[in-house]
Amino acid sequence: SASLSQLADRFDVQLVGGDTVKGPLSISIQILGWVEQGRWLTRSGARPGDLIFVSGVPGEAAGGLQLLLKPHIQAAPEYCEHLLQRFYRPTPRVELGVQLKGIASAAMDVSDGLLTDLRKLCVASQCGADLQLESLPSSVSLRAVFGDTAAEYLSLQGGDDYELLFTLPADRLSDLEA
Repeated sequence: SASLSQLADRFDVQLVGGDTVKGPLSISIQILGWVEQGRWLTRSGARPGDLIFVSGVPGEAAGGLQLLLKPHIQAAPEYCEHLLQRFYRPTPRVELGVQLKGIASAAMDVSDGLLTDLRKLCVASQCGADLQLESLPSSVSLRAVFGDTAAEYLSLQGGDDYELLFTLPADRLSDLEA
């Protein structure tokens, strides 16, 4: 709850009410807001030839979860702490999302894993994708704790990173770089 409160303050969001109930813990969070007409990002705008990007380093939150589920894993504390923090306190990419309005052709968060969410974006946009594994951001912490093969798997399949997956036409690359 302290993390939610900090994020709410950071993004000027009011936390109101709640629906945690008795018994096994159950928490639901819903965010409501307003977006300028025609200025929202959707999953359905990608087109053949668009470039595909992901913010941050996908898989690190999943690495943190693995450390919690398998406490016998031994690795340097600084790498473990980094992965645990990425799991416990993901950073919403709100500023990037705002900057992508009018540039990105499609966008969504990576909550279910990069490959799963890329598939969702492709289905919504009615197109396919070629993913270049060597171009994906690589996590030093994931590789140090789990090795190269498991790190690649977590980068592709792990969820809860809340990074942004987005596409844009190649002729808008200079807008993105700016």
